[in-house]
Amino acid sequence: MNILLTGCTSGLGYELSLLLQKDEQNNLFLISKNKKKLNEFKRFKNAKLYNLDLKNSKKVDIVTKKILRDSKKSIDIIICNAAHPTSGSIKNTPYDAFKKDLDINFFSNLIIIKNILPTMIKRREGHIINISSGAAIIGLKNLSSYSVSKSAMQILFESARNEFLPFNVYFKNFFPGTMNTGFEKKTKKYGQFEKLQIKKQSVEKVAVKILKSLYTKKFNNFVSATTMASFLLKSMPSINKF
Repeated sequence: MNILLTGCTSGLGYELSLLLQKDEQNNLFLISKNKKKLNEFKRFKNAKLYNLDLKNSKKVDIVTKKILRDSKKSIDIIICNAAHPTSGSIKNTPYDAFKKDLDINFFSNLIIIKNILPTMIKRREGHIINISSGAAIIGLKNLSSYSVSKSAMQILFESARNEFLPFNVYFKNFFPGTMNTGFEKKTKKYGQFEKLQIKKQSVEKVAVKILKSLYTKKFNNFVSATTMASFLLKSMPSINKF
């Protein structure tokens, strides 16, 4: 399988890269903006590496087309994993922060998908995976920018699922929940606010669970009970009171 994965050098993306490269039948096309950590993957015989900052739309387009050439127009799986987190009240979070989250968390994925999707339709097979979040389901306090960008992906995948299912191209959301990745340390914060205390899962165990369900045809895949609860809460407005 030819697998494209974004955000491969940290957190869940790193663990997925380690697991996927163990299968010699997999050819990995790995994207990361961290050149130093990306170079560590040169030891993988079945991986091609692409140093790319996803907020640069023009370069995302160029690199994606290069990946298409390198894969002989045969990417089987896209895993949209990379994400940029921003936290802060709407009144404190600047416009540029909203734009950066949208560029990385939504528009970069859209560019990648639009470039590769026609080849999947032509071959009548493909899996496109969105590593989603509870923030895509419910607009969380002090996470408006991140929630907007992740929910945009959620809606995009709902539309795409309906459009391309007849071509055996499966758009799927995976909700891993909160993990011990250090993701919050990368969060750009605007203002002071109380942090939520949430139990974190092992990122290694989450990666294993996702790998086992990589070829599922199911649309929403919940790895944690927390995100499942968020989905049910959103689906039942009678108990959805704030």
